[in-house]
Amino acid sequence: MAYSYLFAWPSLRARHLIFATIGGVLLFGGAATGSYAFAAKAGKLWEDYKQRFMISGGRIINAHERVASHSEGRGYGMLFSGAFNDQSSFDRLWNWTANALRRSQDALFFWRYLNNSVPLVSDHNNATDGDLLIALALTSAAKKWQRPHLLTQAKQIYLSIRKKLLVDFNGRLVPLPSLSDFPSPAKPTLNMSYYIVPFMRAAQELDDAEIWTKAIDHGVALIRQARFGRWGLPRDWASLHIQSLLRMRLYAFREDHLNSRAETLS
Repeated sequence: MAYSYLFAWPSLRARHLIFATIGGVLLFGGAATGSYAFAAKAGKLWEDYKQRFMISGGRIINAHERVASHSEGRGYGMLFSGAFNDQSSFDRLWNWTANALRRSQDALFFWRYLNNSVPLVSDHNNATDGDLLIALALTSAAKKWQRPHLLTQAKQIYLSIRKKLLVDFNGRLVPLPSLSDFPSPAKPTLNMSYYIVPFMRAAQELDDAEIWTKAIDHGVALIRQARFGRWGLPRDWASLHIQSLLRMRLYAFREDHLNSRAETLS
């Protein structure tokens, strides 16, 4: 299962540009110097993004495969819609997500949809980062547009994540990347990039604040332990093991491309 992407966009430069621009809108609302010009450029990027990756019915497609949609892409698209006050696009994105990806047994979402597959969803697993992104998008939209029913949906997602994906390992509360396909909670495998701390903080307000605070604090500590190499960057995938005197160590089992490059830079 491929979890190492955010969006598979055509070029790194384009990805950096849209993240930088939309990130500025999300964080500052265009309130900095030259805000009107900035907002105009950002708005154009959002329209370009929709034209490239959002197809009829409110589905976001993977740029490389052109047949796949992923829960992470749904969450980012919904967040961008809120940032640009685009309720129409948000509703299309959310309605498609709720109808095509929502699991019936909880409030989580299937991680992938393939329009050239039978069935369209062949893997009923989730991706925890996608669930967190969708939950935050719903939370933000509910507050921005005064739509409390969206907040109810977000609360259900946070509840499902807490009950099904947050596990205690030797006193550390950690989020599993998904419900299956990884080792058991007795020997958890983590994706450090799934610790989207600002998104997890939204759960503190809507769900069990004590548990989510503990998960965030433990996650930050684990990220620090997972840093390696000259640049002190954490690896993405890691497996947790108990060592003597209950000392926690992190063993990365897959070379992350970014970290491999960082070690070779002079």
